[in-house]
Amino acid sequence: MRATTKAWLLNIISMGIGAIVLLFSLVASYAIMQESIEMLKTMPMDTSIFIGASLGTGLILLWLNSLLIDSVAWTVATYWRTAEGEKNE
Repeated sequence: MRATTKAWLLNIISMGIGAIVLLFSLVASYAIMQESIEMLKTMPMDTSIFIGASLGTGLILLWLNSLLIDSVAWTVATYWRTAEGEKNE
């Protein structure tokens, strides 16, 4: 197999794995948010506490997803191969 073909296959695989991980993370965050809201609805509390807890949970999940997006982008950028088979710097 030629070096060009190997380089492009590695690029496609790394981007594919990154996209799958990000999609799983976003779906899991949605499920966590929905379940936490359902749990909060059953608790006796004021509306302001309910809104604050929901926003807090959403912000934490958003922060964790942004960390994951940054790490996937860094991994793809670090291991990106050019057509010549060398690192792209």
